Amino acid sequence: MIERNGTYLAVIILLVAAPATLATTYFAITKDPTVRPLALTRESEAEALGARTGLEIVAQVNWGSAARADFSQADLGRRITRAFYAHGESVRVEFVQVRGSDDITVTYMMGANRFGPNPISTAADGIRAVISAYRLSAPPD
Repeated sequence: MIERNGTYLAVIILLVAAPATLATTYFAITKDPTVRPLALTRESEAEALGARTGLEIVAQVNWGSAARADFSQADLGRRITRAFYAHGESVRVEFVQVRGSDDITVTYMMGANRFGPNPISTAADGIRAVISAYRLSAPPD
């Protein structure tokens, strides 16, 4: 009876581990991050796609030194990042201090293309445009 239970246990372990083992082996050979078991992250996928496209979306936030806002730079950076992640894309957010200004504007850049500057009240309007341009610029898989 003990040998029979041990056999069942070994078969169950083999059935559970086999897919992950095969996927890891395939990943080791092809370096395709989409098949890496339990480790697919936006960073690894962007790294793999970035090597192919050479493109990156950058959100440059011009933050006036006299600007008054109900949110911090970190909050705004998180909101912009989440908006892009909702569309399945990543973005790098950069903040630039502008002396003598009380405006907060966002300019989206992708390669040589610039979308903006948009005042913070309409910053979300440029997200779809830059994502569409990014997806059109990326070579087909």
